[in-house]
Amino acid sequence: EHRVVRAYETGAMAESKRWLRRNPGLAAAIGSVFVLAIAVAVVEAKGRRESDREREIALAYAARVAVLSDTAVVDRLEREIQSLWPIHPRTIPSLERWLADARQTVERGRAHTAVLAALRARALPYTDEDARLDAEKDPLREKLEDFENGRKLRLATVAKHPEGSAWRQRAQEGVDAWDVLIAELKPRVGLRHTWRFSDPVDQHDHEAMARLAAGLEELTVSDPKRGRLVDVQQRLERSRTLAARTIDDHRAAWAAASAAIADRVASPAYGGLVLAPQVGLVPIGRDPESGLFEFAVPETGDVVQRGADGRLVLTERMSVVLVLVPGGKFNLGAQKKDRDAPAYDEFAQENESPVRTLELQPFFISKYELTQAQWERLCGTRPSAYDALSMAAGPLLSMRHPVENISWTAARDVLARVDLLLPTEAQWEYCARAGTTTPYFTGLTPDTLTGFANLPDKTAVDLGNDWAKGSVWSGIEDGYPYHAPVGTYWANGFGLHDTCGNVAERCRDGSGDYALGCDPKDGLRDARGSRMRVVRGGTYGDGPDGQRSAKRHFEQPSLIEITTGVRPVRRIDD
Repeated sequence: EHRVVRAYETGAMAESKRWLRRNPGLAAAIGSVFVLAIAVAVVEAKGRRESDREREIALAYAARVAVLSDTAVVDRLEREIQSLWPIHPRTIPSLERWLADARQTVERGRAHTAVLAALRARALPYTDEDARLDAEKDPLREKLEDFENGRKLRLATVAKHPEGSAWRQRAQEGVDAWDVLIAELKPRVGLRHTWRFSDPVDQHDHEAMARLAAGLEELTVSDPKRGRLVDVQQRLERSRTLAARTIDDHRAAWAAASAAIADRVASPAYGGLVLAPQVGLVPIGRDPESGLFEFAVPETGDVVQRGADGRLVLTERMSVVLVLVPGGKFNLGAQKKDRDAPAYDEFAQENESPVRTLELQPFFISKYELTQAQWERLCGTRPSAYDALSMAAGPLLSMRHPVENISWTAARDVLARVDLLLPTEAQWEYCARAGTTTPYFTGLTPDTLTGFANLPDKTAVDLGNDWAKGSVWSGIEDGYPYHAPVGTYWANGFGLHDTCGNVAERCRDGSGDYALGCDPKDGLRDARGSRMRVVRGGTYGDGPDGQRSAKRHFEQPSLIEITTGVRPVRRIDD
């Protein structure tokens, strides 16, 4: 019966073997179930392993997508920050949206930073060769060397001048300026840039995350010159308070100015113009000679004060001063074919015709060319070839000299920060002529410009400047071989200084014939196909032809010239 003979064997193993012999079918069925159960367990275990792997792959993929997504967001934020101007209440919603988006991105960036640190822990050792390559490729190291060389040159200049002299003091200011730049740059030089990994996937992930980390650092660094969040927060605060600072704090001045401008008897030039308070401007009264009203732009410097004689007290800290120019008709351009026709000028050029009669609406234009100090306050740079630290030959320069060495594009973008514009060519010539019809706003001949403009005179000739030799003004001496501080010479009929001489000035228009259609309010010509931009006004080196009110020439928007600056304008807000 296939049962256990206990006298022979006992135990579980003996009973099991006998049972299997007695029940082979049932044993096979149970065995199959057992094998199946094991197989299921094996498959489930394998499935779990494969699921874990798939989950890891999915998480890694999601992390890479997150890095790419946030990198794209950081790039977009960087692009958008350039357009978050002007400082004005209307920009507040855009500034707030940008800040909210940037802060969310920075918050997500904490996770990226932790992953990057863990990834770098798996990097291969940093070798001497890696360090050498980093030193060679570090773009900031070369910049630091340039700064240190500039400091050495300025130190040498200090030693050349006697103790206590103005020249020595100015040279020392240059040394101090280099010291500030070097101190800001040094902590960013010599950092590790090379990270190598044995796994190509890790290498790729690191490159992507390192780029994102660099972008996040630019967002969060506390230095307002580099930190995007700090910069935009400051813009937002200034925009929120601008109306209070320029209108609410000056209610009496605005009421007086608006009433006087609207009074046809007191201010006949304005024809009863109703001027509402303008956000961003502060009234500073009427010019005693031109009779036109003037306004300060506090975002560009200190509000200018008037002396006992009613004239403005000019300093390096002064703000841009805008003149409210009345609207009116004038002839744009010049012609030399008909002495009896309007705008006759024996030196007229072909591109100054056909002469057009235009009527412009009132607008604001700067009384002076933009100064080097104002430019530096607006964007933090000192581009001028002849600046206060250049130690150029001639008199000691100051930051009240006009800014030059700037492109059309840079001028447009920097002025936009405080709601200012480049003038249209029509606005520029209208203001340069200031109601006159002669070739020069001072008269028919170039000698009438003496005292009104910084011209190529004996001062420039004595320094050996070839462009000044043979000048019709070589008999006068104004003390300035190159440009002079703004406001040094007499003004024209609108109270504007240096509309010829000193530096040329960029205009908004593209180059084009005067026959082109133009905007009825500001005269902007429809020259959208043009790649060149208009430049107006003579320079300290131009002869009689270049000083004429109608003279024009053209430059590429990216070109910089040491003889070209800018005179801002602003629209009247309704």
